[in-house]
Amino acid sequence: NDIWHTDLSCMERPVGLSMLRALEVPPPGWGDTMFANMQKAWETLTPSLRETVVWMNAVHNTAHFEGADSKETFTKSASNVHPVVRTHPKTGRHALYLSGNFIHNFEGMTRDESLPLLQKLISHATVPANVYRHRWQQADFVVWDNRATMHYAVFDYEPGQKRTLHRTTSAGERPFRRMGQAGAT
Repeated sequence: NDIWHTDLSCMERPVGLSMLRALEVPPPGWGDTMFANMQKAWETLTPSLRETVVWMNAVHNTAHFEGADSKETFTKSASNVHPVVRTHPKTGRHALYLSGNFIHNFEGMTRDESLPLLQKLISHATVPANVYRHRWQQADFVVWDNRATMHYAVFDYEPGQKRTLHRTTSAGERPFRRMGQAGAT
């Protein structure tokens, strides 16, 4: 999880909400989790970049986890296409829908062609003005909406330091895009 991502975006109906409860945490300042506001990231894109990505789709799959040196693995491969800009089903707000570990490529582009744009979008989304950094304390309970955020678990603690968090998730819906006009917020 030491990469900016959205939980299980490779699924046809990705996770809606994720919840973490901290049971054991490293000393203060270590093992934080950062959250990027993807609605704000969409709203602050330049008009030309908005026009570029507003109707794009991305292939989200498990390829990142299928290498011999992968820290995590899946029991079954998954691959689904989702919009790069998604509409929140409850609020109607738009957000960039990105995941550094699950987006393999943008439709109509190879992986090599896709990576520079993906990195540009993730870099934009994760500027300090868009990010909240949670400093874990024992018994913290954090809930986030994967339809409007990306997160990053900072692996900056020693292997012997304890960081035990219990996670659960709630079902989500198939991501969709409903735009009044190209580039609308």
